[in-house]
Amino acid sequence: MPIHAVSLLAVALATAQVPERQLFTNTRHVEDLLVVGDTLWAATRGGVEQYDLRRLLRQRVYTTEDGLPSLAARELRLVAGRIEVGVDGARCSLLDGSFLCNSQPTATAADIPGAPQVEGRRATRMIEAAGHTIAGTAGRGIWLDGHTPLTPRNQICSNHIVAIAAWRGRTWFGSFDNGLCSHDGVRFEDAALPSLLVNDLAATPDGLFVATSDGLFRTRNGETFERLTGMAHAINDLAYDRAQRVLYATNPGVLYRLPLSRSRVQPRQWWMPGGSRSLQAVAAHRGNIWLASEDRGALHLVRGRFRVHDRAAGLPTSWAVDVALADDGTAYVATLRHGIVSIGRGGATRLPQRLDPWALFVDAADGALWIGTQNGAAVIRGQQMSPIAPLPQPCAHVVTAVGDRLWIGTEGGLLATAIPPSGPLACSAGWEMP
Repeated sequence: MPIHAVSLLAVALATAQVPERQLFTNTRHVEDLLVVGDTLWAATRGGVEQYDLRRLLRQRVYTTEDGLPSLAARELRLVAGRIEVGVDGARCSLLDGSFLCNSQPTATAADIPGAPQVEGRRATRMIEAAGHTIAGTAGRGIWLDGHTPLTPRNQICSNHIVAIAAWRGRTWFGSFDNGLCSHDGVRFEDAALPSLLVNDLAATPDGLFVATSDGLFRTRNGETFERLTGMAHAINDLAYDRAQRVLYATNPGVLYRLPLSRSRVQPRQWWMPGGSRSLQAVAAHRGNIWLASEDRGALHLVRGRFRVHDRAAGLPTSWAVDVALADDGTAYVATLRHGIVSIGRGGATRLPQRLDPWALFVDAADGALWIGTQNGAAVIRGQQMSPIAPLPQPCAHVVTAVGDRLWIGTEGGLLATAIPPSGPLACSAGWEMP
């Protein structure tokens, strides 16, 4: 079946069975294995798996939703008839379907000396059970007798998701360490992108564009990817201006303007815009162009020149990591250590939301402001803020609403949840920066 073909039955099932919260993890990197009776237990970087060896089926994945303080399970053992798992800085015991944890140093299961290769990956753990050889691998899951896979293939491509986009009826996920994949409402499917490190995604009528450490790629069908030539080797952010049909792309020292089909805008490159050597993000809306940089703050393209909004110009910092544009032209700048700063006709205002000031992500969409930080995520509508909690891991790199679902990509798992209702903002509205 082509990647874009989604059956009506699958859509109906997904609509009927989607729970309030879903945590998606990748369990292909196995750290330890343990057999107890007819049950196989696996400690993985995506949680603790439980398998029925008689049916060769996975029964359950235990994650942070089940009491684990982290998805990265290191080692397993049976203590007084109970399953114990070691995670970073804690040891957890399985009791009545959930884990209870105590803080203590945890050892990592020792590597296999001269570990063999299984399906092209290093074997991390090998055990004999019920007449079979069971091997856990570094990235290819669990294999029975070297040829039968036990780990389900239908998994998110990585636990570290940094970019999300809706395109051609699927939700696409770019990862920090394992490429690109997509979800049709029921299943995940890996994409044949020739790069593992994805930085951003942009959905356009001319295709899905993927910014990676190996350049800018485009797919028109979701199956094959072409690399755009004449650009820097690494592209770190994208913005699509729907009104002008223009794609903007950044590399730390260059801003690219790429007109798509039926656009009247000419292609162009700006080298070191505003004097910046460390561009991090770009936002574009109806010809209004803003950049975020780690050395010159926020940069606004005005009549062919870049106006610098940095600490010397009154911002609390010159270290900006992301930028978004609202429909009214207000720019929202995510800064490291000083939260979100809005820049509009009335000047610069620091938003007082009770969030970690180490911001990572900001987006203005659907009349709301979506924020990700190193210690949480939230949505702001007008004067009201709703924290998004709990997260599988504190660092939220992307927060995106697709339909009636909210997707939050963290450094330790992907969370899908219902869009939260707005609640009262604990502080007053904006206040002028000192």
